[in-house]
Amino acid sequence: MTVNPAAGVISGTTFRAGASYEFLIDKDGDARDEGKVRIQFDAPSGGQQSYKVHVIRGEGGNSVFRGTTNRVVESDGVKAYAGLFDDPFFFDLASFNDGATFCQPGDSDFFLGLNTSAIVIELPTSMLGSQVGIWGRTV
Repeated sequence: MTVNPAAGVISGTTFRAGASYEFLIDKDGDARDEGKVRIQFDAPSGGQQSYKVHVIRGEGGNSVFRGTTNRVVESDGVKAYAGLFDDPFFFDLASFNDGATFCQPGDSDFFLGLNTSAIVIELPTSMLGSQVGIWGRTV
């Protein structure tokens, strides 16, 4: 999940303290979550942010563990990392402003060299089903 596009230029480089960043997991293709991973950050301190990872499996076995930005943390088969990354999104702002359609020959990447704040989660296959769907939200 990426937030804060152009982090450090037009938006901040930290995650919002007190907000919930959630990954919802549909295991059976019914478009309803049967599990989730919720990340909640503390206020920044000394260039880092502590965060709490809530793993909600839906059938018991829930767990909570803590991490710090820019470090991989792991518990019960779930890995988490939060920090700044090179923004992977490609968009030619100049062509768009000139009315061109997306992805024309010669386009230049507006986001090249810009960062974004990202949360990366690795889940064990036991948390996934046969018709898996995953989506994210912030609340």
